Parts: sequence; C-alpha cells; structure tokens
Amino acid sequence: MSSTEHRVLVDDTSQDINYVGSSWFADSTGSYDSAGNFGAPYRSTLHGTRANSSLSFEFTGTEVAILGTTSVRNDSGVIDPQLQCFVDNISIGVQQPFAYTENNWCLCKIENLVDGHHTITANVTVMKNQTFWFDRIEYKPSEEHNLAEQAISISNADPALRYGSGWSNLGGFTNITTKKGSSLQYEFYGVSLSWFGPILGELPPGQSMGTYSVDGGAPSTFLLQGRPKGGGTVFNQKFFETPKYQMGRHNLTVIYQGSESTTPLTLDRIIVQNGTLPSQPLQPPPVAASAKSFHVGGIVGSVIGAILAVAIIILVSIYLCRNPRKWRRLKEKHCSRISPPMIEPFRYVPVQPSFPQPIHHAGEVSSWSGSGHGLTLQFNHLPISRVGHPSSPMYRMSGDSTNASPISGPVLHYPISSKAREARLSRQRSSPSVPHPRSSTITSLPSPAGSGRYLMHIDSGYRLPDSPMLETVEEIPPQYTMG
Repeated sequence: MSSTEHRVLVDDTSQDINYVGSSWFADSTGSYDSAGNFGAPYRSTLHGTRANSSLSFEFTGTEVAILGTTSVRNDSGVIDPQLQCFVDNISIGVQQPFAYTENNWCLCKIENLVDGHHTITANVTVMKNQTFWFDRIEYKPSEEHNLAEQAISISNADPALRYGSGWSNLGGFTNITTKKGSSLQYEFYGVSLSWFGPILGELPPGQSMGTYSVDGGAPSTFLLQGRPKGGGTVFNQKFFETPKYQMGRHNLTVIYQGSESTTPLTLDRIIVQNGTLPSQPLQPPPVAASAKSFHVGGIVGSVIGAILAVAIIILVSIYLCRNPRKWRRLKEKHCSRISPPMIEPFRYVPVQPSFPQPIHHAGEVSSWSGSGHGLTLQFNHLPISRVGHPSSPMYRMSGDSTNASPISGPVLHYPISSKAREARLSRQRSSPSVPHPRSSTITSLPSPAGSGRYLMHIDSGYRLPDSPMLETVEEIPPQYTMG
C-alpha cells in the first residue's frame, strides 16, 4: 500500500531524539494545551530550553519537518529564540516566525530528499531567556521502511478512507459532513486510533454528536463541541480516541449523528498508535440493492438536506476565498501541506548607460536626471566595482560612498587603452584612493537668444579596471559645436 499521505510522528518524549545540552527540560503538564487556536501539542508534551542547545534525529525517508510551539520575543526586529535546521549538515532554512503563541507550528521542513538514511539537526540560539518549545518530528518514510510500533498520521485524502454519502472536501485541507447518518470506514493496523479535525467558526455553533465502533462492537458516542466563544475556527481538535486493542488489523466505523443546524463532523487526519501500513487496503463496502419503492417524503427530505449541505460548503468556501490571510494560516497549519522556503536567485540587471536629460532655466542652476550610470545631483548611480574579481559585490551608492549597500551581480570588465592606463596609474600614485564626489554644482551659462543650448560634461570620478585579456580601444573625446 502506498504511503504517499502517511507521516511518522516522533514525539518529543521519544528516546530516539538526541538532546544536546543540559538546559533541555520536559513539560508534560499540558500548560500550553489551550494556547492559540491550532490545538494542543501532540500528546500534550513539550521539550523546552532557555539556553543555546541542539537536538538531532536519524530517519529513513524522503521528507522531514520539525514542529513546536511558537512563542518568540521581538526586540526591535531581533527575534528570540532563533532556530537553524540542517539535514545531513546542509541548511534547509526555517519558516518565518509568527508573532503570536501557537501550537503545532511548522518550524522547518524539507521535501524531495534522496530516499535513504538522513539526520536532521536543530540548533537553538537563545539570547534573552525566551523559551524555545519543541513538540515533535514528522517524516515521510521510505516504502520499505519497517514502521512497527510507530505513530502514523493518515491524511484525510488517504485512499484507504472510505467516505459514505454526504461527505465533501473543503478547500483541500479537511473533509466535512452535515448529513445525519453519514459514515466513514477505515481499516488500520495497530493498537489505537485518534481522530482530528477543525471546528469551523463560520458554521452553526450548536453541539452535535457522532459514534464510532471498532470491529463491529458496540458504538461509542463522542461529542462535537460547538465553536468557542467569540467565534473563529479552531484547528487540530481531537474528537475521540479509541481504547487500546490487541496489536493487529481492525475496522473502524464512524457515523455522524448531527444535522445541518449543528456542528458538522470534520476530518483532518487520523493518528494510528503503534501501527504499520496494512499490506492490503480496505475494499469498498458492497452497494446495497436499491429498494423497489421509496417513500416520497424521504426522497424530498434527502434532496433538501443535500441542497442545504452543498449551500453550507459553498458559503464556507466563499468566506475563505475572501479571507486570504485565513487561507495562509490554513496552509501553515501542517508541515505536510506547505512547501519549504525557496531561495531566490539574484536578479542581475545589466548595466546600461542612460542619457540624462538636461533641464534649462535661465539664471538658475541646472539639474540632471537619469538612471543607471546617469549622474544626478545626489549621485545616485551604479558604479562598476573597483575589484576585478567575479565574486566581488557591486554597490549602489547615494551621495556619500560610505553609505553603500551590496547587491548581487558579476563584475564587468571594460577595455582600456595603454595611454589611458598610464594616465590612470600616474593618478593612482599621487592619490591612492578613488575619489567619489559628494556634491556638485553646475554653474548656469548665459542663455543666448534663439534655441541654442549648452551641455557641460562632468568627471564622475570613476576609473575603469584593467583588462589585459581584451583588445585595446583608443577613446577619443567628443567634439562639441554651438548650435
């Protein structure tokens, strides 16, 4: 059976995680269970540190993520604590820090690893005693990897989940039903199972119920809490957890007992404890033979119920589409649903000479405008790097050359004549530093009658580097005529 939608969950209490540093401490009190709206930490346990520390974990698979409780301190843009993540000693970057406390937050993640054995490492830097909270590691296992006695997360899109009538997919992140009697069947291998889903703040707030049964046993009832006070959606809510059974293959059946006017049943994921992937998927249930006759009232009621359910799904979808910020938070909720941060390559804009346009006013100081190499009164231009090496950065200057900021880009080399080279060397002997003009005043010239105009060329102060590999080009100054 394919494990495309499966992730192995490694809790912070696992002996397989190597904690480095004496400052790590465990919190099993559930002190952060009610923080934020992304649900409680996995198994209500966390590991924290208030000093520079690290942790590492070895796994076999193609994808891995570190999740925790985000609780950062921001002092004038300085974030505390800070995290660096590595896989096989190569940095994989981190997710952007969040300003508020949230559980089940994806701290760093990487996909599309070479299928095999890897080590993920997290280095924590704490500057002002702000606690870093680690919750768990999730990784996508190799197909042939032995998953005995592991906790496995199964996505709502897993093909082994058999949805009955009345279920719909909402935005790709959860499945939902508002139809009483809607069922789901799932075959799992393990000792217990937990069901997680969101409570949508945009839907009816009234409490409702559902039932689950395992291996055809007596059904157990679970409560679906209405939306919390103040409204808003809460995620990663555990609706029920089965008792522990003997290790082996079991069949789960879940039935929704609510209605269109109460809290719907949703499914985000199922977590199977101490399980492995079954070798054969659950076969779809047989379709019962249709009755020869139907009660007209039942048909009408079913049609109305279906219309109401579809209307609710459409309204929620419209609401989410009109709230892109909520969509972003939904995507950030699970590491398995988001992409890692991409490293943008530098964008080099070729340097091209511009042609400043003079502005003439009789009796006033002339000014110049332009871009690129064009000279302005503030000297905003893009000079060629004086260091003749491809790795040298280029700098964008404005006025004072000390206020320079690097930008990416290769260094250009220009040809230079032998006479110009000798003249430049002579100037460098007398003045080793290359001048950078700070200000310039262009004296206005008398404006004669007619449409004549004057152009005054100013030395920009830049000196082109040597390039003996290129051919010699003799440069001749321009000739100017009145007119």
